[in-house]
Amino acid sequence: MSKSHGILSFHDGTPWVTDQSSANGTTVTEPGKDPIDLTPGHARTVVTGTRLHIGDRSFTVTIPAPRATRAR
Repeated sequence: MSKSHGILSFHDGTPWVTDQSSANGTTVTEPGKDPIDLTPGHARTVVTGTRLHIGDRSFTVTIPAPRATRAR
């Protein structure tokens, strides 16, 4: 896995993953669904439990619940 393999980002509280035209590709497997190979440069949302396969590594995404805001 290279340092420029992909990007994990948040937009309006939603997590996204984008493959950066990596040599080995990025595969997204959402819970209960078939794996999807990402098209380089196209972002895709991810949910808790999504398995990301990046090169020869993989990990599961865990998104914490939003914190409650305190009234002032």
